[in-house]
Amino acid sequence: MKKLIYITILALTFMSMNAPAPQDGRNRLKSLMLYQFATQIDWPKEFKTGTFLIGVYGNESLYDELVKNHSGKTVGSQPIKIVKFNTVSDIKKCHILYVAEDKSSSVKSLASKFKSKSTLVISESPEGLENGAVINFFAQNNRTVFELSKTNAQQNKLIINSRIVSYAANVK
Repeated sequence: MKKLIYITILALTFMSMNAPAPQDGRNRLKSLMLYQFATQIDWPKEFKTGTFLIGVYGNESLYDELVKNHSGKTVGSQPIKIVKFNTVSDIKKCHILYVAEDKSSSVKSLASKFKSKSTLVISESPEGLENGAVINFFAQNNRTVFELSKTNAQQNKLIINSRIVSYAANVK
């Protein structure tokens, strides 16, 4: 009986490796990646005190994942606070601003608004980097990957750790 259970679990594992990740799994992965970005990017000195703010515009499931997995954690000595924005006018300065795919028409104006204000703008748009985002998520071979723009990072006074650069599918 134990052997049958083991074989079943093994078969299901191999089958799931080739299946597209469900949206919840993708949001869990994005949540983990956002936390890694928070800990592996160097913000200017004046942004290393107080609360570390992660803003989410759109994608309520990702917001829920971030709250569940990262509320109560810290970036350096800064406690993390996750904020959900419902409209563009609600969006205030934060360390990380994630702009969901269904809100991608706002990436250019938001990136412009926060340019040189040390906000890591993350998008999910085919033109995300061209519109000013520092990091852009996209699907490649049924996997969620990201690309990054070193130029946009420099304009936002952010220093990207080489580990993040090495994990990027594309670097501009």
